[in-house]
Amino acid sequence: MYPCDTPQLAGNGSFVWISGATGSGKTTLAECLRDTGDFVYYEGDCYLFNLNPYTDTAPNGAGDGKPVRPERIGATFNPRNQVCERALKKGFMQASQGDAVDFEVWEDFYRELCADVLQERQRLGSGRNFVVAQAVYS
Repeated sequence: MYPCDTPQLAGNGSFVWISGATGSGKTTLAECLRDTGDFVYYEGDCYLFNLNPYTDTAPNGAGDGKPVRPERIGATFNPRNQVCERALKKGFMQASQGDAVDFEVWEDFYRELCADVLQERQRLGSGRNFVVAQAVYS
């Protein structure tokens, strides 16, 4: 049994952002919403590591068991690559070693992440339920 009830659609679709420390249950909750509430599950950590943020598609989830977007990993230069590389080197790696991280590193990363989430929500249709799970690195 999942630890959540089936959510109801609200107007333009529900939007949920789940954040927290590693191991706090973000993925479990996001998968629960995807599987029981017809939410599109967007994995923010995959975005950081320049992977497809649609990590898994359940048969009853978004796309009827088909990936809703192909892998986006590539050698092409774009703001995402630059921001994510900086967030990995000067954010994630420094934070994981206990070092302070310049706020601007995370601000730039979240600006690009949020822009991608909004773009994807528009692309898939604003009436879709959307859940984003992303760890907090501190």
